Amino acid sequence: MDSENNNGDLNPAGEMSAEQPQRPNDSGDDFQEQGVADPPRDKVGYKRPPMHTRFKPGQSGNPKGRPRGAGNLRTYVLKELKEKVGLKGTNRRISKGEALVKKTFAKALGGDARATDQVIKLLEKIGHLDVTDSGGEQIHSADDEQALEILKDQMRQQLASEQTANLGQEGATGPEEAQS
Repeated sequence: MDSENNNGDLNPAGEMSAEQPQRPNDSGDDFQEQGVADPPRDKVGYKRPPMHTRFKPGQSGNPKGRPRGAGNLRTYVLKELKEKVGLKGTNRRISKGEALVKKTFAKALGGDARATDQVIKLLEKIGHLDVTDSGGEQIHSADDEQALEILKDQMRQQLASEQTANLGQEGATGPEEAQS
């Protein structure tokens, strides 16, 4: 007759054993309180850590981990953009995000090619430049057309002034260096 070990119901003689040996570090009281009849005392292995190393009910696996409400990069950037700053020469306060947009637009209107490129990309990203009707033609309001024309004129003027400056430098160095 097959006999089971001490965790089972039969002793080596095949009879029912009345007592089970107690281990000194594992009383098994937790399992009796939870309604589990036979705690898996000998079951240590894959996905079965020893009883003394298991998390107790309500215990966190990382008690010193990230605190609640801790931000990430996105929250810090958004918080910084919402912060208020004062405008020079006025008592008016605006958000840093608004100030950044105003400064970029001012640089673009001042002829800065990078700022102009950033403004155009921003307008495309928010969908302000790509508005089309059902026929595929672009629709711009009168204000949009006027702003685009101003930007185009300023870019033409900047390119013309850069070209004349380059021509002036070539003439000052002499025709020999200008040809090479």
